[in-house]
Amino acid sequence: MVDKLSGGQEQKVRFALATAGDSDLIVLDEPTTGMDVNARQAFWS
Repeated sequence: MVDKLSGGQEQKVRFALATAGDSDLIVLDEPTTGMDVNARQAFWS
């Protein structure tokens, strides 16, 4: 279903899925790629 989302929306879904579990460590490789400026600033804050 995420193939119909924009790049930024897809990144947000990936981040949500990564943080939904009970992981001790999450490695994020360029997590804001494809996000617009406002989404990128909100992500980092």
